[in-house]
Amino acid sequence: MIQNIDKALQTIKSTMYHHKNSAYYPYFFIVGAGISVPEIPAASKIIDICKDTVREIDSNLFTRYEEESNSFADNSMKYYSSWIEYAYPNRINRSHLFKDLCSKSKISSANLMLAQILNSREFANTVFTTNFDDSLKKALDLMGTKNYFFAENIMDNLVISNQTKDIQIIHVHGTFNFYDCANLEKEIDNIASQSGTISSARVLSSFLSDHAPIIVGYSGWENDVIMRCLKERLTYPTPLQYIWICYDKNSYSRLPEWIKKSDSVIFVIPESDAGDCGNSCDTNSWDNTGNTETLDATMFFKRIISDLKLKPPLIFTDPHQYYSKKIKSLLPKNEDVLHLQHWTQRLKILESNDVFEKLVQKLEASYIAKDYVQANTIILEMSSISLNEANAEFVCTSLIKEFIRDEGAISSFEQRLNFHLSSLQFIQNNLHQLSNTQSLISTLRAVLFTRCRYSDMEKIVGLFDKTIELAKSDSRLLLIELTALAMKSDLMDQESRKTILKEVISRCPDISNNQNFAYLKYKALCELSSTICSIESVSLIENAEQIIPLLNDNTLNISICLNKAKLLPIIKEPKIRDKWFRDVLNVLSDPLGSIELEKYIEIASNLSFIEHEHINQFSKEYSIEKIITNLLQQLEVDQSNCHLLLHYANCCELICSISSDPQIIVEYSQKIFDVASFFPHECKNFLATLKHTAMMYFLLPETLAEERSKISILQTIKETQNTNAIFYDLLEYVYSQMLICDTSAFLTDIAYIQEQNDNLSNGYDLYCNGNHAEAERIFVEALSCKVTHIANSARTNLAYMVRRNEAKSNLCFEEIMQQKTNLTGFDFMNILLFYKFKDETKNEKYQKAKNSLAKLSEDERDSIISWWSNINLVGEYESKIALSFIKSA
Repeated sequence: MIQNIDKALQTIKSTMYHHKNSAYYPYFFIVGAGISVPEIPAASKIIDICKDTVREIDSNLFTRYEEESNSFADNSMKYYSSWIEYAYPNRINRSHLFKDLCSKSKISSANLMLAQILNSREFANTVFTTNFDDSLKKALDLMGTKNYFFAENIMDNLVISNQTKDIQIIHVHGTFNFYDCANLEKEIDNIASQSGTISSARVLSSFLSDHAPIIVGYSGWENDVIMRCLKERLTYPTPLQYIWICYDKNSYSRLPEWIKKSDSVIFVIPESDAGDCGNSCDTNSWDNTGNTETLDATMFFKRIISDLKLKPPLIFTDPHQYYSKKIKSLLPKNEDVLHLQHWTQRLKILESNDVFEKLVQKLEASYIAKDYVQANTIILEMSSISLNEANAEFVCTSLIKEFIRDEGAISSFEQRLNFHLSSLQFIQNNLHQLSNTQSLISTLRAVLFTRCRYSDMEKIVGLFDKTIELAKSDSRLLLIELTALAMKSDLMDQESRKTILKEVISRCPDISNNQNFAYLKYKALCELSSTICSIESVSLIENAEQIIPLLNDNTLNISICLNKAKLLPIIKEPKIRDKWFRDVLNVLSDPLGSIELEKYIEIASNLSFIEHEHINQFSKEYSIEKIITNLLQQLEVDQSNCHLLLHYANCCELICSISSDPQIIVEYSQKIFDVASFFPHECKNFLATLKHTAMMYFLLPETLAEERSKISILQTIKETQNTNAIFYDLLEYVYSQMLICDTSAFLTDIAYIQEQNDNLSNGYDLYCNGNHAEAERIFVEALSCKVTHIANSARTNLAYMVRRNEAKSNLCFEEIMQQKTNLTGFDFMNILLFYKFKDETKNEKYQKAKNSLAKLSEDERDSIISWWSNINLVGEYESKIALSFIKSA
C-alpha cells in the first residue's frame, strides 16, 4: 500500500508504543547506496567511471562493449555489473576501485543521521546494508559510540543476533577492505543463493521472521539476497508492517509487482504539495531549480529523530564540551601532552564568553531537535545584535538555509512561516553586511519558497509583501522582487493577477544571459495566457516558446503544450487550432519518460474539454484513443494526489466518449468508478466527469452492463459522502429514461424527486397568478433541493423576481447568479436586462451574456420569446427591450 510520510510515521510511533517494554526493538534498517550519496558515487556514476576506464584502455573495445550492453540496458543490475567487469576484470582490480572510492570519502548526512538514531538506543539497533563503504562506522566513531559490532564478511554473521539491543551493522555484500566483496551480478546472485548458518540470507531471514525492516536508499535489485529473502518471507503474513521509503515515484514504479502488491509493505512516496486540489496552493512552481518531489534518506531519518524526539549526541549539541571530554578521557591528568589540556580550558572560555557563539550553539541544537519555535526566538535575538560580515553571512547562507531546506520535517505551517518571517527580519537588519549578492539572493529565494494551503493564503501574502518591500530597498534584488510579485499573483483575483503578471513581464531585464529572469518571464507569459484565456493568449504562448532555447530545458515544451491544450477549446482560428492540436498530439505520442508521465496525463486530460468534432478531424491522422490508453497503462495512480486522480478520470471519460467499442466504455467507466472513493473532499470537476460517465454507462445494454451493476453503482454514489451530490441527478435520469427496471431500492428517493418537481411547478403557477410572496417562499426552499436542475431553476426564478423588485427577501441578484452551475437562455436575458436597467452595458458580464444569447438553439429562443412577449407578465417596457435583444442577436 502507498502512504505519505506522516501516515507511515504514525504507524511507526504506534508500533514503538506497543513494543516499549519489549526485550528487542521491533524495527531494523535495510539500507543501500542512497544513504551514502553524494559522498560515495551511486551506480550510475560508477558506470561512468567504468566507461571512462574502458575508453582509456581501448576505444574500439569501448564501442563494442557499449553496443553489447545496450541490448540489456533495461536490466539495471546486469548493466551495472557488466560495465564493472569490462573495466575491472579481476577481483583485486575491483577491490582497488572500491577502496579508492570509499577510503577517502567523507561521511554523508544520511549516515550521520542514521548513526544518531542508532546511538540514541531508543529506536533500532541493527542495519543490513548492501554498501561497501564504512561511512556508518565512521559516523558512530565520530559520535564516540564504542559498543557496536561491524560484520564485514560472512564469518562475522555468527555473532549477529535478533534478540539484542546492541548496535549491529551487517554488510551483506562485504566491504571494500576485502577483495571478495560482491559487486558483479553473478557474485551478488551467489551470496543470495547461500543458505548456511553463516550466510547473510540466514541472518536476514531470522530478522524478517518477527521484526519489521525500514528500507531506505535501496533500489531493490531483484536477485540480490535482500529481495530474495523479502520475497520468500512475504508469501506469508507478517506480524508487523514493513516500511519502504522511496526516493521518488520513479523509484517505486521500478520495483517488481510482487512486492508492490503485498499487503504487508507500506511504500512511502513523496507527495506533491499540490496534491489536494481542494486546498492546495502551488506557488513553488515559480522556482526554476527543477526540483521534483523527493524523499531522500537524510530527510526521512531527520523525521524519525524529530517525531520520536531521539536525543542527539554531544558532538551535535556542544562540540566544545565533546572535545574537552574526549581529551580528558584519553590523556593523563598529571601531564599536559602537546598542551591539549590547556586547549580544553581555552574551549571553555570561548564557549562562555562569545554571545554570538552561544546563540549559534543554541540554534544548532534547535536545528537538531527541529524546534522551530526556539529557532525563531534565536534568529530574532541575532537580528538585534551587531554582527560582522563573516558572521552575518554564516547565519544567512548556512544556518537559515539549512533550516529551510529541512523544514519538510515540520508539519506546522505557523512554525515554518514564523521562521521565514524572522529570517527575513534578520536579512533586513544585516543587509548592508551581506555583500555576497549571489548567496543573498539564494537565501531570499529559500525564504520565499515555502509550502502553504489556501487557508493560509492571507498569511503567506504577508511574507511576499515584506519580501517585496525589502527587495525594493536594494537594486541587487530585482529578481527577488519580481519573483515575490509573481508568486503573490497566484493568490490574487483574476484582474489583479493579470496586472501583476504584465508588470513582471515588462520589468524583466535582458534575459539572454540570465536564466533566472528568462525562466521568470517564460513562466509569467504562460500564466498570463491561462489567466486571460482568449485569442490574446496566442501571442503570449508564441513569446514563451521563443524563450525555451535560452533555458536549454526540453521539459518546458511539455508545459507549453499543457497551456495549448487548456486554450484549445477557445481557439476558433482553424490554422492555429490545428497546429496546436498537432503539437499536443505529437508530444503525447512520444513522451520523454515516466518521470514526466503525470504532466502528459494532465495534457491529455484537457482534451476532454474539446468539441468531439475537432477530435474526430484528427482521428485518422492520430489514433487518439490509443495514445491516451498507452499513457494510462503506464501510470501508477497515486491515490493521495487529487489533481492526478482528476486528470486520470478525465482521460478515462474521454476514452469512453470517443471509443466505438462498448467493452472499452465498460472498462474505462469502471476505472472512474473505482477512484471515486479516494477524493478526500467534494470535487465539482470530478463530479461532472463521474456524472457524465455514469450516464454513458447506464445507457449500455444489459449484455454489457448488468442491471445489478448499475444499481450497485447508484447505491455507492449515494452512500459515498464526496459523490452523493450527484446521486439525485443520476437517479432522475435513470428513472425518467427507464434504464433500470427494479427501482425498489430507491422508492423513497424517487418520491422525493417527484415532490420537489411538483413544488417547483406549483411555485411557477403561483407566480403567474400573481401570488409572488408564496412563489418566493417555494423558490427559496427549493434552493436547498438535492436535485441540481430543480435548485438551479429556483435560482433562475428568484433572480428574476429580485431583479424586478418582486421579492421581499434580502437577496442579491449577482450573488444568486454566481451560485448557478449552468446558465440558461433565460439567465442570459435576465443578466442583459439587469445591467441594461443599471446603465452598465460595458460590463464584461453583459457582453458575455449578449454573445451567449446569439448562440442559443431555436427551442431556447422560442421559449424566451414566448415569455417576454407576454406583456401582462413582464410589462410593455421590459417586453420591448427583451425582444429587441433577441432580434439583434
